Amino acid sequence: MAQNDRIEALLGRTVQFTFADGPSANVTYEHRFNEDGSIDFRAAGDATAKFSRAKSGTTMKVGDGLFLMSYLSKEGYTLTLLLNVRTLELVGFASNSDVWFQQKGTLEFVG
Repeated sequence: MAQNDRIEALLGRTVQFTFADGPSANVTYEHRFNEDGSIDFRAAGDATAKFSRAKSGTTMKVGDGLFLMSYLSKEGYTLTLLLNVRTLELVGFASNSDVWFQQKGTLEFVG
C-alpha cells in the first residue's frame, strides 16, 4: 500500500496544487488544512509570502483516497476541488459572481 493510500485526513497537512488549465494554468498554490478546520492559501514559490485565510470553507473525506474541499476567499472566489491522493490528481471548479472555470491539475504533499 502506497503512503498516499493511508491518508485519513487532510487536517494538519500542507498541499501544493498545480492547475493545468483555466486562468491559473501552470500556477502552483499552497494550501494549509489547519487542525481547527480553517484553510489557508498562497502562491507557491515564495516562502516569505503570507498565507491568506479563507473566509469560510471545509474539507471532508468522501471515499478511499478521495477528499472534497471547498472554500470562499475574502476576494469573493470560491474554489471547490475533488482531490485524489492516490493518483495525485485534482478536478474542480473556481468561480465568483461573474465567472466560472473548470479546473484540472495535480497535487503534491509538502513536508
